[in-house]
Amino acid sequence: LGPSRAYAEVALLRIALTQGRDAEVLKQAPTLLSQIESAPGRVEMQDEEAAAHMVFGVALMREDKVQEAQPHLEKAVAIRERLDAPESLLLAEARLYLAQQRHRAGEHGSARKLIGQAAKAYEMQPYVGPQYRELLEETRRGHSS
Repeated sequence: LGPSRAYAEVALLRIALTQGRDAEVLKQAPTLLSQIESAPGRVEMQDEEAAAHMVFGVALMREDKVQEAQPHLEKAVAIRERLDAPESLLLAEARLYLAQQRHRAGEHGSARKLIGQAAKAYEMQPYVGPQYRELLEETRRGHSS
């Protein structure tokens, strides 16, 4: 597995997640993560590793496997924090999904902090696409209920 193939595989998982094909993500993400984590060029695939953990975590949450999702979402955020600037939209996205998991696990203070960090990142951007704005609003609505 090389960086180009890992990038393509993650993109396909993101599409599957967007289309609600969670069972496909749950089946394929662990294999992809195992391949990335054991690859000699793993250091060149950190973006893909973070994205694969995030997508897998989201799919697990959708299946009400909230505790199983936590380590994957935490790992996605940790990798993004090492790679990205604080105002990164990719880091904000990972934080929002982790906030959703934390909220569902009853960790409301932690969720609130993650939402605040993501909102601050959005404020620092000259343009934030609708997919990111919708994710922030969805997370805020979920946290307030």
